[in-house]
Amino acid sequence: QKFSIDTNTLIEIRSDTNDVDIYYTLDGSKPDAFITLATRRSTIQYKKKPFYIPRDIANTGIT
Repeated sequence: QKFSIDTNTLIEIRSDTNDVDIYYTLDGSKPDAFITLATRRSTIQYKKKPFYIPRDIANTGIT
């Protein structure tokens, strides 16, 4: 796949804004702010399957 990420690639999702919550999914669905699957952790390892982050993420609806 053109935008696939190798399984050994570390991904960091962060914001320069203080006290911000970041919601994401790994299946392409829209994140739900009212469902809590994990508490705040400094590192989360995801080892199920590869995923991709679109190059033009601003136009994907990912928040």
